[in-house]
Amino acid sequence: SPRAMSGWTVPKFVYEHTNAEGMSYNRNRAGESDAQRVIFHAVVGSGKDAKRAENPLTWRQVLVLWRDSCDFRDVFVKALNEEWCYGCEDYTWECAPVSTMTLGNKCEMVVKKQRGRIWRFR
Repeated sequence: SPRAMSGWTVPKFVYEHTNAEGMSYNRNRAGESDAQRVIFHAVVGSGKDAKRAENPLTWRQVLVLWRDSCDFRDVFVKALNEEWCYGCEDYTWECAPVSTMTLGNKCEMVVKKQRGRIWRFR
């Protein structure tokens, strides 16, 4: 729950990382995926009453926020550079195809460490 602490500002957006169980062919010995699922939420309320919105952001909302909100873009980049991926030279992120028919779906993506093969476009 995002709470305002002395001298801290309540964020406008938060994200959650969860193990992307079942989404990767490469498992470590603990059985965890080598990928993380990322979902974004707005923060509702203010001060000590601030909390994560119950429903995650939709693709429609995220597309607008990428364009219009520096705060969201900062949170998005922070989510991609979360601690589990520090030290990675490369990573990929992917999502289900997005179209006008799926804009109302929750924005959910998977971030995965890139291993070995790096694709370059010319």
